[in-house]
Amino acid sequence: MNTQTFIGFREAVKKAFDLSFVNQNLGYYVKVILLVNVIFALVAGIFMVPLFFVQAKTSVDRANSFTSSFNTNQQLKIDELNAVENLSDGTFTPDDFTQPTQNTTFDTAYSSNYESSTPFVLIATLVGMVVAFVVAMMQYNVSIMTALNIYNSNLAGIKGMLKTALFRSLSMFFLLVVYGLVILIGLLLFIIPGIVFAVRFGFAPYVMLDENKGALASMKESWRLVKGNTLNVYLKLIGFTITIWFLALLLSPVLALGMYTGISALLLFIGQLVFMLFSVVLYKDLKRIKTAPEPFATPQVTPETVATL
Repeated sequence: MNTQTFIGFREAVKKAFDLSFVNQNLGYYVKVILLVNVIFALVAGIFMVPLFFVQAKTSVDRANSFTSSFNTNQQLKIDELNAVENLSDGTFTPDDFTQPTQNTTFDTAYSSNYESSTPFVLIATLVGMVVAFVVAMMQYNVSIMTALNIYNSNLAGIKGMLKTALFRSLSMFFLLVVYGLVILIGLLLFIIPGIVFAVRFGFAPYVMLDENKGALASMKESWRLVKGNTLNVYLKLIGFTITIWFLALLLSPVLALGMYTGISALLLFIGQLVFMLFSVVLYKDLKRIKTAPEPFATPQVTPETVATL
């Protein structure tokens, strides 16, 4: 039987904060996250800016078409009034009125602009949704990998992380969907099973990116790691969440003033890093417990065993 003990709450929190406040680690995290956000913003701009201009041009064309149609209709009414004022015999006949011609300027222009822009807008919107999905998954993957690298004292370059994050985007999405469905089913049953599933499978994303496993294999491994410490892990996560809320409440004046000085952004980065590292600390300690060798049982020496020698 494995007699390894799980890391204590205070020790886990201290380790997460200690790793976060190392200048090299914090600088690495800020650099990676900022650089990734800049890259993703540029990529998103490549797809979203053309879509914006197409929609803006279509809106301007529609406004111009409406103005032209409105002016034409107003002129027709003026012509009719002038015809009435110029009557010589005082009687009205159909020939005395200007016969309005069907104005199709607005409808034709609107239809033409809409039909010409619709294919591009649909394609650009679809591509934009795909890009947004990939970007979201890559950002999530990079944040986890950065915390893992800091814990492992391996401040790797961003190029390799981006490659892995992109490669694992679809697998991570599938994992999160299955994870969410399992929790939802558990909550619909008796609530408690949903909480148990959330804790048991909670480290699956870390397993996937740390051990390069598939979605289902990562969930299975997370279940194995947490088994026997479900309540312990749950209480630690709840306790850490309360701790972060309490610290945020104490620092709220600083955060309010920091909006104008940039301090709030720095504190936000630190908070994100501490939370990620706390999860990594728990995950790594669970992994240590499950992979520790079983203690060697020393055979007891009795007269009977000696006699058999």
